[in-house]
Amino acid sequence: MEKLMAVSDIHGAYDAAEDLAQILAAERPDRLLLLGDVLRPAMNPVGREDLAALLNRLDPPPVAVRGNCDQEDWQDYFSFPILEPLRSLPWDGRLLFLSHGHAYGESFPPAGLRPGDVLLCGHSHVPKGAVHPGFVFLNPGSFGQPRGGSCHSYLILEKDEALWKDLSGRVFSRLALPPPAAAEQPQSATAYFHR
Repeated sequence: MEKLMAVSDIHGAYDAAEDLAQILAAERPDRLLLLGDVLRPAMNPVGREDLAALLNRLDPPPVAVRGNCDQEDWQDYFSFPILEPLRSLPWDGRLLFLSHGHAYGESFPPAGLRPGDVLLCGHSHVPKGAVHPGFVFLNPGSFGQPRGGSCHSYLILEKDEALWKDLSGRVFSRLALPPPAAAEQPQSATAYFHR
């Protein structure tokens, strides 16, 4: 089973992006999920280029979605797509839906989620996990600008568990994931929307 790492809301913090490269080396996830707001509008172009260059070198390459602060012309800085508002990935018999949290979120999820599927969002800058009747909601918190007394954080998905960690790698919260729906699992979101 793939080990996944989800990060959101870096907001142009270069030192946080440097920490991300080190944490990736320690955690060794199979996939890195970036949930939007990687840069910030007030950054100078050189700062944007430097941060994007650092993120472009990450291994594994990020799977990203667009945040509410991410601008159309910023795609030119990145070697991976950053402008899609919603993406889906199969994972352990379920689908993961990735969104920033402003277009789709816990109280307004995308269509097609089934019990055991996971909606991953950032946007609030506060870590959260909740099991709803139709899906699981997970927010890794903010890697660059935490709010509400929370720490700089990220999320690890491994086996049937979500682990919230601070930047030192200490687990500060966990959530057992319910099993995926028993029916045949589609391999993409397209399969959900065209049934």
